[in-house]
Amino acid sequence: MSVLQTAVESETGVNRHRFSTVTFTLYLRRLYIYYIVNLIMPCCLLSFVAVTIFMLPPYSNDRLGIGSYDVLRITDVIIIGL
Repeated sequence: MSVLQTAVESETGVNRHRFSTVTFTLYLRRLYIYYIVNLIMPCCLLSFVAVTIFMLPPYSNDRLGIGSYDVLRITDVIIIGL
């Protein structure tokens, strides 16, 4: 982030009063690593966990628990990440 500041004095109005004006210009840059770390990586990892659920036995209690946990975590990542 960089800031550029300029000060200008100008005469405006009917009676030629002097007014001071200060202008700030902010130059902001997005960091792409923020989106990768906080949104894309967690979604990819949780999607991988969702796919590995199908490798568990069909009537396993862990399968239901991991699946419901995975759905809740994906919604948390999306809500907090945005």
